Amino acid sequence: MTHERYDHPAHDCIRAHLAELVASTWAPDARPGLRGLFMPGPQALEVPHLTRRGLDLRRFTGVEWDLEHAARIRDAHLPFALAPMSLEAYVLGAAARRQRFDVVLLDFDGVVVESVDIKTAAFRTIFAGYPDQDDAIVAYHEAHAGVSRYEK
Repeated sequence: MTHERYDHPAHDCIRAHLAELVASTWAPDARPGLRGLFMPGPQALEVPHLTRRGLDLRRFTGVEWDLEHAARIRDAHLPFALAPMSLEAYVLGAAARRQRFDVVLLDFDGVVVESVDIKTAAFRTIFAGYPDQDDAIVAYHEAHAGVSRYEK
């Protein structure tokens, strides 16, 4: 199974917009002590966008549950603290330490919520008017769960 390409240009555009939103909402000059939490993904592709907008990532923590990805991020010597654990474990520990964050950036789809079942229900609804084809369409969707939308 091929997984979503993290370096796809459309994703990079989204990362740039997200960084702009964070920087405009929490002006780096006005908030030098801004603390952030994010999930960097296997290549931490958000980092250049955030630093270009003046955010001091030394005050950010990146949480990565995949230890192989965490090792790759650690070896890249990026300017944020790395927590190689699940988001749940990190957040529970941060709460116990009464640690607070000004900004939290999370990838919703497949991270906060596993959305395959939601998408399957959406396909069934969308193609309900085509009863002779909707089972085949849903079967195709289920057979390609996790495959990039750009490759389907």
